[in-house]
Order: sequence, then C-alpha cells, then structure tokens
Amino acid sequence: MDPKDLQALLEGLSGSPELRPFRELIEPLKKHDRERNSDLVRTLRVFFASGANSSEAVDRLLLHRNSIPYRLERVRELTGLDFRDYRARLAMQLGRQAPHCCLSACRRCCRRVRVPCYP
Repeated sequence: MDPKDLQALLEGLSGSPELRPFRELIEPLKKHDRERNSDLVRTLRVFFASGANSSEAVDRLLLHRNSIPYRLERVRELTGLDFRDYRARLAMQLGRQAPHCCLSACRRCCRRVRVPCYP
C-alpha cells in the first residue's frame, strides 16, 4: 500500500465513531496534561512515531534517557494499560489516531520533534 493511501485511510478512520472507546483511553492523559502542564500525550505521540523506541524518542524530545520510561509508567498508571502488551500499544495508537490539535503552534512543535501533526 502506498504511504499516501495509508495516510488517507488513517485520516478517514480518525473521525470514526468506532474509535470512541480508544479515544477515551487518551482522555485521562489529556486531563493530566492540562491540569499539570505536562506532556504525556506528546510523549506518547513521539514514542509511537519513533517505532516505540525509547532511545529515539528521548533524542527527538531532547530529554534525559530516564524520562521516557518514567512518563510511560505514568501513562500506565493513568490508563491501566501496560505497554509490554502489543494490544495495549495498539489501543493507545488507535486512541492517538484522533486529531490532537488544530493550532499552528502545535505544527511548529511537531516539526521540531520530527513527527507528523494531524490537525
């Protein structure tokens, strides 16, 4: 499948009502980020965009190497999902498929950490 076709398929899927339960998995993270000015959702996005490679995610986010495992543990505490389980990773990725923002400031942020921005 052509990457452009895959992108169009994923963008079409992002508005699907069938993704609602998966989107709801992300809500505790969004709430936590709003209340504590943290970056759990962004960390998750970059982690997945890095192929679930913590070292690459650390480099992209310009963080200390222990920050990603700490943040992923926090995600686990808030969602109840363990990233060692491939089904949990898939569920979180589907939840992340929902559009995450519409601000031009986010586009700059996404460019800086070299991940796609899906308004």
